[in-house]
Amino acid sequence: MKILRAILATLLIAGGALAAGPYGGTVNNLVLSSNGIQPLYAATERGLYIVANGKWTRVDYFGLGAVREIARSGDKLLALKSLSDIYVKTSGDKWRLSKVGLKGPLGHSIDEILSLAVDPVLSRRLYLGSAGKGAFVTVNGGRDWDLLWEGLEENGPAAGHVSAILVPRFERDLIIGTKGEGLFVWRNKSWRKLGEGLPPKFKVLALAEEPGEPAHLAMGTQDAGLWESDDSGESWRRLRTGAYNMVSAVSIGVDGSIASFFPGEGFVIARDGRAGRVQRLPYTFVNSLSPAKGGGWYASMTHDGIAKIAGDGKIEGFLNNGLEATTIKSIVPGLDENSLWCGDMNGVFYSDDGGENWQTRDEGLITGAAMQLMWLNGDLYIGDLGQGVFIWLPEDGKWKQLSEGLGTSNTIYKMDYDAGGKIYVGTEGGVMRLDSKDKEWVRASTGLPEGVNKWSLTINKPERDTVYAGGSKGLFVTKDVGESWREILHVPVDYLEWLENYLWVGIDNTLGFYNGEELVETFAAADENENVNVVAAVGDSLFIGTDKGLYLGGAEIRMLWKGAGVVSLLPVGGDRLYAGTDGVGVKLFKLR
Repeated sequence: MKILRAILATLLIAGGALAAGPYGGTVNNLVLSSNGIQPLYAATERGLYIVANGKWTRVDYFGLGAVREIARSGDKLLALKSLSDIYVKTSGDKWRLSKVGLKGPLGHSIDEILSLAVDPVLSRRLYLGSAGKGAFVTVNGGRDWDLLWEGLEENGPAAGHVSAILVPRFERDLIIGTKGEGLFVWRNKSWRKLGEGLPPKFKVLALAEEPGEPAHLAMGTQDAGLWESDDSGESWRRLRTGAYNMVSAVSIGVDGSIASFFPGEGFVIARDGRAGRVQRLPYTFVNSLSPAKGGGWYASMTHDGIAKIAGDGKIEGFLNNGLEATTIKSIVPGLDENSLWCGDMNGVFYSDDGGENWQTRDEGLITGAAMQLMWLNGDLYIGDLGQGVFIWLPEDGKWKQLSEGLGTSNTIYKMDYDAGGKIYVGTEGGVMRLDSKDKEWVRASTGLPEGVNKWSLTINKPERDTVYAGGSKGLFVTKDVGESWREILHVPVDYLEWLENYLWVGIDNTLGFYNGEELVETFAAADENENVNVVAAVGDSLFIGTDKGLYLGGAEIRMLWKGAGVVSLLPVGGDRLYAGTDGVGVKLFKLR
């Protein structure tokens, strides 16, 4: 047997200058520059970013960890990392963890922070809302915190879940929104119910005030639609319920108009007490909205980065240059020399210069979550997260859905094809087969166990006459196009790949090959929680992508790069390896 040996692979360059992007990712919220015209900081699921010379760069202090929220007043910055770690920016690039006093009414430390706010007049006065333990305030920039609890307990447990905060402004008192008990106002050192005209119980997702007009408020809820108040929250009127009663983000512009996002529908702009027509974006999710001083808003979105929203609710453009908060699920070569395609959780991208620059190729996609790209007979296919399979139509410059027959088995985890051109996909509901692109999908799962919610698969090369499928209940094989399956290993399987005449099997943090009788383990990450995501070969060298980086496999295993998790690999020639990462885009490694 030929064992892939750990030779040649000396790492020269890890991509920044040779391959960067594509850009985007999940942005939780923004803070704007001091003039209020453009974004300055972005809190993302893959770190904190700052704008410099028109391009986003990652703040090193937070690395690739999720930053759930950022708040700012003057030079005071407040950042929420993970669930409950609050950091206050002190000077330069220094940040200080702020935890003193963050304990609930029974003395227990808070487990989760739901909201942040900074007083725009007194920047050392900061607020936060917790999950179940009420609201907190600090008057010394976060050196210690005081609990604001009085009056919440008698309103039930949901009153302690503080999901939104409006800081005191002029004659308006401190207001909080809760996850189930509506609004409260802080008066005479106690919380009191607020809001004539509101339902008795509802969940608040967002609160906003008009710039320069603190009495004009707007509120987005999880279960009661969009609301407006002209008297600092004393009374409210509902502007729109929506199809699903939910408003994930709301903001009031400099002209007093209210921008809101209704998940499953799109943006709605309200003026003069009336909600306008929906600007439809049914498959987009907006986490927050920030008013731009020059008009319009900036939207922080799940997977899609940052968009500028015009006064009518339409997207003017994206501001994602340098925002490498993406998870690159798949990379394949293009038809032209030096061209590449890649897919991430917010779409498909194309590069004609080896990955230095990328252009979106999303037209026709529904959600844009590209789990795998694959070429077959000159056609490019994409396996999507929740919408099945699409084929690229180069003449039209868009994707066409090929999902008839998939039904609810429409999340594509792995895709391959046999010698006859039949496509097989591993889904959450078994293995499906497409005999040709003008037919419907058929189930090819006879003999596979039920109750497996993720199937990986691969096909032997070069013969392409045997299909392997693996899931939580074992490893299976078929030689009759999926009409019957036979179990060959009773082990849980996470990942399958055919390389160098062997079936490679990833199980949690381990990788091994199946020799026809048993699984021979060749790699195990030191951390049992460090999953193996992908494997590829360049010459006689084996490369393994895990949740923590890129390894060289073989006789002498060693980590080559640990800048981020590696979830996809593409060898090109014998001297280049592209890596799709979880948080820093596409990276190019040169080998010698």
